[in-house]
Amino acid sequence: MKTVSLIALAVLALAQIATAELTAEEAAEQQELLAWARTLQLQARDDQALGVCDMILQVDPESADAYLRRAMILLGESRFDDAIADLDRALRYRKDDPLALAARAHAWTAVGELDRGQSDARRSAEMAAASIAAEAADAIDYYARGLARVLLEHREALQDFATAASLDEKLVEAHVERAHIFVGTGRLEEALGHLTRAVETRPDYAVGFLSRAHVHYEMSNFQEALADCDRALQINDHYARAWHNRGLINVQIADLRSAIQDFTQAILVQPGYASAHYYRGEAYLTLGNVASARADWETASEVAPDEWAGQAAAEMLRQLRQQQGEAAD
Repeated sequence: MKTVSLIALAVLALAQIATAELTAEEAAEQQELLAWARTLQLQARDDQALGVCDMILQVDPESADAYLRRAMILLGESRFDDAIADLDRALRYRKDDPLALAARAHAWTAVGELDRGQSDARRSAEMAAASIAAEAADAIDYYARGLARVLLEHREALQDFATAASLDEKLVEAHVERAHIFVGTGRLEEALGHLTRAVETRPDYAVGFLSRAHVHYEMSNFQEALADCDRALQINDHYARAWHNRGLINVQIADLRSAIQDFTQAILVQPGYASAHYYRGEAYLTLGNVASARADWETASEVAPDEWAGQAAAEMLRQLRQQQGEAAD
């Protein structure tokens, strides 16, 4: 994992520079910490990545980059309202930033604010296009326009992501976005190729390996999917979603005992993981362990009553009670 010098950490933790302009050295240290936060995010260590962003903002509460990075992490966790708040702050300190606008467009869309999402997407595309026309664009401008064009259903989104990747080979997110488009159109082999490029570029990209595992799963390449989950877990053995998805693959190949172990690990890493409780309950029931299945479904229905896993668990409990009532009769 990328490390940051103790001197940089000490400066950012102790210096009282919130109201002063950053020196060149302090700005460089901030960029180093931002790069570290991105590395942690790629490794699915979101709590640590958020902590690094918080550290930066304690020292420099007007850091648009830190708000933007924190928002991108929050988007990955589906914490859309929090992400929107951070993106508002980023745009306060860096007006009309194309990437912040594109990210906020996706957040607005996710919470059902479609008009706001389209407005931000159009503005993002316009601002990126202005930089491109002025020959002042970098990879992020093309990447941002690609994100905006996805929402605008513009056929050139793929080309924007390709250009972004060509300008900055380390921008693995551009490969992932191309893969998402190909998955959405059923072109799984092409999606697989782009995800492979992403993880070859960043061998510590746990999130990328799990994304590739999903595509392998959709293609019924179950052993390859398991191998990619294993790679993700080698990078970060506290990656709850990787344990969860590994469990789903083991269910598919009828290795229920391994699936139960995987779901258990997911729950240990992330207590209250409703989906893991639901699927572990199904596996227990298939193996004839009704009591354990009931316990898992009770937990899922309690911790996530408004989510699909909690509602599905409540339905399974209802069916269990009905069956037990019929047996008693």
